[in-house]
Amino acid sequence: MNRPKKRSTPMTLTASLLCFCGLSLPFVSASETWETASDLNDSRVFHSTCAAGGLIIAFGGQNAGGGSGIDSVEAYDPNEDTWTARQPMPNPRLGMMVAEVNGFCYLFGGAEVPGAPAVALTERYDPVTDTWTTLSSMPTARAVGAAAVVNDLVYVAGGAATGNTASQVFDALEIYDPASDTWTSAPAMPTARASLAASAIGERIFYVGGGTAGVLASDTPANEMFDTQTGTWTILAPMPTRRGELAAASTGNTLIAIGGADGQSLVDAVERFDPATGEWSGAEPLPTARWGLRASVLAGRVFVTGGSSEFGFGHNSLSTNEVLAGQGPTINAGFNDAWFNTETPGQGFFIVVYPDIPLLFLAWFTYDTTAPDNPDAATLGDAGSRWLTAQGPFSGNEATLDIFVSRDGRFDSSEPVPVTEAAGTMTVRFESCGLGSVSYTIPDLNLTGEIPISRVAEDNIVLCEALLE
Repeated sequence: MNRPKKRSTPMTLTASLLCFCGLSLPFVSASETWETASDLNDSRVFHSTCAAGGLIIAFGGQNAGGGSGIDSVEAYDPNEDTWTARQPMPNPRLGMMVAEVNGFCYLFGGAEVPGAPAVALTERYDPVTDTWTTLSSMPTARAVGAAAVVNDLVYVAGGAATGNTASQVFDALEIYDPASDTWTSAPAMPTARASLAASAIGERIFYVGGGTAGVLASDTPANEMFDTQTGTWTILAPMPTRRGELAAASTGNTLIAIGGADGQSLVDAVERFDPATGEWSGAEPLPTARWGLRASVLAGRVFVTGGSSEFGFGHNSLSTNEVLAGQGPTINAGFNDAWFNTETPGQGFFIVVYPDIPLLFLAWFTYDTTAPDNPDAATLGDAGSRWLTAQGPFSGNEATLDIFVSRDGRFDSSEPVPVTEAAGTMTVRFESCGLGSVSYTIPDLNLTGEIPISRVAEDNIVLCEALLE
């Protein structure tokens, strides 16, 4: 997945400000394919991954079957296709549940070795400062459960009393509020199980698969949904392929179940569940069949890391990193428009496509990372607001850009001559003619992140779709 990078001379920005205010457009699904990305630095199985700040962060796990949990932490930058070592876990272990809330990764439970008693630890990792904080423990000590987030609350369900499902398995659902560092209990899951996976779509969480009587002996196709608004469970159509130690993710308002083991052998099946129809459909199989793998989503792409390609105890561990990428629309002149993130009105992007070069130019109106000393006295073009520009080649539905920042110019004046400097890199990816994402890395400011974008107005969608025909 390494992409050629091309440096270019920055273009001059000429644009007027718009109000980037609230529109939301529907997702348009696209065919998918698997790609290969850079391997993990450390092979691992039964680990945890978290997407935060435009990075995918891998925590702990096991190097080989029967071995102790490891403390290794590493972060993947999709713009650079590289993994970088981070501050190790304070408590090495495997089988943790993980969730991202407001840019922090929260790790729950786990065990030091597969047969050891599970712990109730709650730890928070800050990807920006590379630091760890210990928080309030879970009411139920457990490992190999599943966690998902709705409205900044973490819902942890299932799990086992030790680091595998050969022990007692749980039906407990407990809710963690990071804002108050408190736990509350919720109605129990219909099917007690461990080694399951979970993902949220809107305000509903789907818990799929897992083991009910030992990870090697009895894996289940269960698909049970918890509605966080009503506090009720619904049993839904089971997965076509029963399995545990699978991975799950959601893209385009559908759930994806990936890999795992069926109690006898490894599974490469990838199956997608549509809550709107209540039906499952097949997808492109996982290139490397494995269990104990994990999945995280960035920019509409599902990154599936680690796991083991040997079924049973005494298994190996993998450093594999495979990516399920939607084949979105080919970038064309119909993408010329103003785009924004609905969560941050008042700032956004102007995108201009030059199809014949091919080159995409982007102007990013945003704000300083800190407020000016006296914001009430700010004037036009003063420190409160910032224009960044970016440009670079595109291919298919993705553009790889260099970011530039201009300094020292004055409003409507040729003097002093502004200085334009390279500031970082950016990837723009479109899922449809109305939805996309921007992921960025600005090293000097230690800024890395991902922004979902949609159009300010829908007018050019018709042109975009016509140019795809």
